[in-house]
Amino acid sequence: MYRNNTKPCCIEERTLAFAREVVSLFFEDLQAWEGEAPAEPLPRKLGRSLALPLISDGSTWERCLEGWPRPPVFFDDLFGTTSKGRKVAQATCKRKSSRIPCPSSPIEHLRSSFKQVDRMPNPWTGKGNPYHRDEVIGRLRATLARGESILAAGAGTGISAKFLEKGGVDLIIVYNSGRYRMAGHGSTAGLMAYGDANAIAMEIGEFEVLPVVDEVPVICGVHATDPRRRMWHWLLKVKEMGFSGVNNFPTHCIIDGQFRQVLEETGMSFDKEVEMVGLARQMDLFSVVYVAKPEEAQAMVLAGADVVIAHVGTTIGGSIGVTGAAVSMDDAAARVLAISEAAKAVKSDTICLSHGGPILTPSDAAYMNQHAGTHGFVGASSLERMAFEGSLLNLTREFKSILPGKPTR
Repeated sequence: MYRNNTKPCCIEERTLAFAREVVSLFFEDLQAWEGEAPAEPLPRKLGRSLALPLISDGSTWERCLEGWPRPPVFFDDLFGTTSKGRKVAQATCKRKSSRIPCPSSPIEHLRSSFKQVDRMPNPWTGKGNPYHRDEVIGRLRATLARGESILAAGAGTGISAKFLEKGGVDLIIVYNSGRYRMAGHGSTAGLMAYGDANAIAMEIGEFEVLPVVDEVPVICGVHATDPRRRMWHWLLKVKEMGFSGVNNFPTHCIIDGQFRQVLEETGMSFDKEVEMVGLARQMDLFSVVYVAKPEEAQAMVLAGADVVIAHVGTTIGGSIGVTGAAVSMDDAAARVLAISEAAKAVKSDTICLSHGGPILTPSDAAYMNQHAGTHGFVGASSLERMAFEGSLLNLTREFKSILPGKPTR
């Protein structure tokens, strides 16, 4: 952890905005912290992400904060002592002041105080990305509570994202395959060595999708097995860019056979994707993950994944969809059901979605919800590519059918 008199260049004044309002914290029994440090980091001990990181000048306090999910807020000149000898830490923001009485225990104090912190979307604009993890989950739970299924969609261009939002999508996922798909190539190109998957997703998000999306949470596809990336460092960049969560794409879960075994044995295993999700959880990033097997679903949920997507292969249909490589609808339903049951066996309220293979139309997605117990669907080719192929083709033909005018004298 950084000491309170250190301010790395990557930490700017904007970190103060995480506080949401002025919060003064009084620790009557600070001595409890100056003895032996807690056995585990505070975020895990409290069971939730905390909105306001605190740094004291004591090394023990710093050790207590190991694994904090957000960059620390620095109180260079704000540490002091009250007339009664209490330690004080205060963060200044644009919202009203709130002074919270301290109970007997610092742990209980933190738990009660952070329940009172006003957590809202983007503090700079008052709406939209980035959202906290619990805010994204809350939005999805509210969708289900209204009796609606969840719809997540991949967006490879800004125009796709803009109209997916207008159509009512719940999540927008940005991953590198969207660029290839909207360039006229198969989505599987995103699994190949045709470009830096992480850099492509970041670029699409920064310059195309995030600038045009108003309210819907935008999720970044992360190639977690890239051996050139320090994943903790990359996830901090994802968060800084304004994404509200992560997705594990490109994913090795849909690779099988000898090549999959080679990847597993040479340091590029699916476990790297699970580790990435665990890091994202510590950083308060929402996660919606692809899995192809029940055991992968369980590993992801144990790591902290919020939503599990049962991936049943590359989508059929259109000009570049698969044909003979797709499974039947009944086989897909059986796979999705097994994955959903495995995820819920670990955490009963896990949100489960379906994706890919023969699931192409709204009626296909409804079939999965009814026969596999899923809460919704993730569409990429089935939404942006198929919509483009059909509408542009028909509109072009309609324009082409116009008869020329007769010459006038």
